Amino acid sequence: MMNLKCESVFSLRRICSRRVILSFVSLLFVLMLLSSNVYAATFNAVSPASAYNVDDIVNDEQGLRDAITEALDIAPVQYVIALAKDIVLTGSTLTIPATANVVLISDGGTSMKLIGPNDMDTITIEDAGELVLDGVIVTHDSGETGRGVYVNFGAKLTLISGEISENNIYTVGIINDATFGGGVYNLGTFIMNGGTFCKNSAYNGGGVYNAGPNALFNMVGGIIGVGDSSNVGNSAYNGGGVYNAGGTFTMSGNAAILGNRATFGGGVYNAGGTFDMGDPISSEVVSISGNTATSNGGGVYTVGATAIFNMYSNAVLSGRVLTK
Repeated sequence: MMNLKCESVFSLRRICSRRVILSFVSLLFVLMLLSSNVYAATFNAVSPASAYNVDDIVNDEQGLRDAITEALDIAPVQYVIALAKDIVLTGSTLTIPATANVVLISDGGTSMKLIGPNDMDTITIEDAGELVLDGVIVTHDSGETGRGVYVNFGAKLTLISGEISENNIYTVGIINDATFGGGVYNLGTFIMNGGTFCKNSAYNGGGVYNAGPNALFNMVGGIIGVGDSSNVGNSAYNGGGVYNAGGTFTMSGNAAILGNRATFGGGVYNAGGTFDMGDPISSEVVSISGNTATSNGGGVYTVGATAIFNMYSNAVLSGRVLTK
């Protein structure tokens, strides 16, 4: 009886120990899952107006243009402008002047639209000017043409959240800078921390055209395109998502290029530039998938003697890769 009792006590202790270990592991897993979800929600959330010290709230075009002038008066100090309503620009692009440091956000919980004038860029950032977009939709009215944002030499654009969508500068038979970069034409620095590009179109670079040896496009998060088959990604003859023309283009964080279309380079067209997909020291996954090309390079099309394409272990790429 004594041996049986000792064995029973030993078995009970062993069972209890296992339960404690399993409970600890389960708790650790739940905490990790919750932490991951909180991080993802925080990363993808639109920043509320309360996150900023708002300098001006505007509800019409003239109020917005006056606020930009005030931002120039205190440059290079950052000036935060909140859009209280959708604003339609008439007659000219919204220019962020040299040395001005502007943040455009939406007032309240709804993303406001900044609608560009027909056949013009919605926003132009001049040399040494800086613009942050957070929770604003940069677009054009249906049936009208025009680019989303033009980033000049030495200028800087940062996209935190919101959209650059439905900007079309593709014209049959015309191939020049005026038909490149439907969403963004970047000659300076473009940092994409979040947000979405969709329904933009151009001859080169439906979403983004990154041009020249001084151009840097750093995509840390967000989506260029869409993650489903709804046919609302970006489109171009070359580079449906991104056209990198001799510049530097990097993808890191959880950035994704999805569901874009082109003749060559549905996801990315890398012409003589440097394209780094992924980060050798990060565990976050970057992805290019679901893009299509009617000719070659559904995923990535890279061409030119100076073109460099580096793909790291945390990158997921589907679709054909063509190098010439």
